[in-house]
Amino acid sequence: AGTAAWSDDGMVFHQSQMPQRENGWYSWYDICEGNGVFVAVGRDYQQTPYAAGSAAAFSTDRGRTWQLATFDQTLQGALGAVCFDGTRFVTVGQYLRYGAAYSEDGEHWTCDPDAFTAPGSGTTQRLCAGNGMCLAVSYSQSTAQVLRRGKTAWEAVELPESGYHQWRGCCFGMGRFVLVSGDGAILTSRDLKEFSI
Repeated sequence: AGTAAWSDDGMVFHQSQMPQRENGWYSWYDICEGNGVFVAVGRDYQQTPYAAGSAAAFSTDRGRTWQLATFDQTLQGALGAVCFDGTRFVTVGQYLRYGAAYSEDGEHWTCDPDAFTAPGSGTTQRLCAGNGMCLAVSYSQSTAQVLRRGKTAWEAVELPESGYHQWRGCCFGMGRFVLVSGDGAILTSRDLKEFSI
């Protein structure tokens, strides 16, 4: 915990220092970029008294130096994934029941602890964005969570054959979302309403 690396060419990397906690430490779980700003999210561990909460850091110089972000309120636990949807950063809890948070600049975050009406208990594996939508995939869940353009509430979307697969990740490219499972299954969708497997 506490370190990062940056590279201009993808071959030679240089170490940079992440924010440090005097009485505890930060663990970073995911990172993304948007509008020239890098954002990392994870967990804030405090040793005395022991507590664990959300943490986010941002960099405006391509990952060379990092600063802690600020939240308008405290979320229950760690942030598990982050993405940039074209206009703002979106992050969700390591467990969806922890909620979500949003930021236009990566520094100042607005939290919504009750973002998910049906969060389930699965751990968040991946978050991605495209076509004006954000998609959150959780391990051992039969549904994914979708935030559509212009909406403030996430909706649960049933995934086909989820009783047989444990979804591990997702990405967006060439106009479609792609989800992958630990046993090799692949789902694709353009609108996150209809899926092909």
